[in-house]
This record gives sequence, structure tokens and C-alpha cells, in this order.
Amino acid sequence: MNDEEKLILDFSEDVSLFFQVSANQPNQAYFMIGYPLAFLANLYKSTGDNFYLNTAQKYLDFALSCH
Repeated sequence: MNDEEKLILDFSEDVSLFFQVSANQPNQAYFMIGYPLAFLANLYKSTGDNFYLNTAQKYLDFALSCH
């Protein structure tokens, strides 16, 4: 998001690695998905709220479906 809290949709090709992950393309920064996944897992451990665990599972499912 930008400073005005708007989703960044327009970016140059050379920085696209930092703004998107294309599941069907090789050489993507898939490891970046691990950061929110780990954060959500820790939130679940701290709160016991299944929302965080379910959301982490969705991130994991996506990561495992990547190229």
C-alpha cells in the first residue's frame, strides 16, 4: 500500500518481484508468503482464535500450489 493506504497496482516490471507472486510462473519470491503465514500462526498460538489458523492455512495452500 502507498502512503495514502491505497493498494499499489501500477509498478514497473523490474520491481514486480516485490509486489506480486504469480503462482504459475517460475522464480518467484515464494518465501515472502512465509512471513504473513508465520505471523498468523503466532497470532493463533497467542489467542487460540481459529480465524488466524484458517487464514494461515489459506496462505499455505496457495504457497503449495505455486510453480
